[in-house]
Amino acid sequence: MRRLLSITAAMLLPWVAAASEADLKVPDLRQSYFDSVGMNGHSLLLWGIIIIVLGLAFGIWQFLLIKNYPLTDRCSM
Repeated sequence: MRRLLSITAAMLLPWVAAASEADLKVPDLRQSYFDSVGMNGHSLLLWGIIIIVLGLAFGIWQFLLIKNYPLTDRCSM
């Protein structure tokens, strides 16, 4: 009985809290400055996105190169 009550309480807890991610206050990243990299948070985030997109493009390029390799006789069994 106690286990059933805990499971029910755990399932109902999000509805009781009545909070969502939309209620979070996101700080302005332009106001924060990171001395270790010499830029504000907004610029750091944008550079990170650029690096991720470049890594994704490189991964797709390598995948296409490897995919087009001819198979040997041992691989085609």
